[in-house]
Amino acid sequence: MSIRIKDLSLEFQNKELFCVSHEFAKQQIHLIKGASGCGKSSLLRLIAGLSPAHSGQIFIDNEPISDQRKHRLQCQYLFQQAIIFPGTVRENLLYPFEFNELPPPTDLEDQVNSIFPEKVSLDQDAKVLSVGQKQRLALLRALLLKPDYLLCDEVTSGLDESSRKITEELIIQFCNNGGTVLFITHVESSFENFDKRIGLEMSEGSIRKSL
Repeated sequence: MSIRIKDLSLEFQNKELFCVSHEFAKQQIHLIKGASGCGKSSLLRLIAGLSPAHSGQIFIDNEPISDQRKHRLQCQYLFQQAIIFPGTVRENLLYPFEFNELPPPTDLEDQVNSIFPEKVSLDQDAKVLSVGQKQRLALLRALLLKPDYLLCDEVTSGLDESSRKITEELIIQFCNNGGTVLFITHVESSFENFDKRIGLEMSEGSIRKSL
């Protein structure tokens, strides 16, 4: 799905932080860069519906968002520090299905084995996983919901090389299967060999191509 924002603005203490318009083409990985404080994370939160915009509109495939609950399922937001709930790996993966009253996936073990070549058990306490393992778990939890697009806020920042590669491979696979990705990063080499990669720079209230 394509994402189009029109005059989307955010204010803080009566001061406008940004007002941007842009169309993010579908089935692409959009790498968003920019100086700290320019509003990259805030922009993703507005698109995800996690924060209210001061003004402007968001269109999904040229249609305005009419169902916020459906939108939040279609749009999965991944934080720089993975959100992990108390409990096992299995419980973390099933939590959003229980919360949204959706049928759970039947291939959890195969899915976990695919992202943890080091062999992590479904019954393992998720809190004892490494930083990279927690990020992979959060990404798998999002992907199991079969979203249309991922919003990633520096999710590979600080990861070890193995976790970074596995994370990028999963996101590339998602994109190749029809997904759209907005990916905040400061790493120049992110997805460097992927041909569906669009580099963007956010600054001075605008978003423009940088690569």
